[in-house]
Amino acid sequence: NYITAKSFQPLKQIRSELIRKFTNKNKKIITIFGYNTSNNQIRSMHEPLTSFKVQDIFLNDCIALSRKFNDYKFILRFKSLEWLKNNYFKKTLGKLKKSINIEISRNYNFNESYKLCANSQLIICRWTSLIDEALAAGKKVLIYDYAGNSSPITQEYFNYNNKIICKNFIELQEKIDLLTNRKKSFNDFIPKNKLIKYYGKLSNNKDYTKISIRNKIEKYLLKKDSNK
Repeated sequence: NYITAKSFQPLKQIRSELIRKFTNKNKKIITIFGYNTSNNQIRSMHEPLTSFKVQDIFLNDCIALSRKFNDYKFILRFKSLEWLKNNYFKKTLGKLKKSINIEISRNYNFNESYKLCANSQLIICRWTSLIDEALAAGKKVLIYDYAGNSSPITQEYFNYNNKIICKNFIELQEKIDLLTNRKKSFNDFIPKNKLIKYYGKLSNNKDYTKISIRNKIEKYLLKKDSNK
């Protein structure tokens, strides 16, 4: 048995409130969310977005960013850290450890990713659902849609507005510069009316999304019941 929906109603990003409820310390922090990679090199060769080579390029790009924007602290966040034990990344991780303003987040307490988002002036992501949650919470987000030999894929499937999507390292670097040096506002990258259309208006009520969802469901059910 299954049910097919006749229509869909966006009901906001409920986890965005996890970002907004944590204190924004307003520090000069840029958090970068990356992918995990396989522990098996042969298997990783069949994964164009998460191969060892692509992961190593990603790490080196992050190190290069930290050197370019050396007045910011860069925090790298991954879903797990098992792959760090792989000798393939030993040289690159050695470079990272020597850098004074970049580190890998190793705190896996509950909601730590949302705390990092809350305390970041800018969030950079490979594709993840956290993009929507961060945008809904009013955070500045850039999508790094580059993976070595593969072509950009995010803009093919997600209508975020191409201006927040960076298809190569140079484009990412230029857009970080525009945002961190306030040469452009984030509204120039993705208009507020588009964010409101997708995620609704921001509210100071930390339970606003839950209440909104409840009210919409209740309104729909009452309308349906009155039509019987």
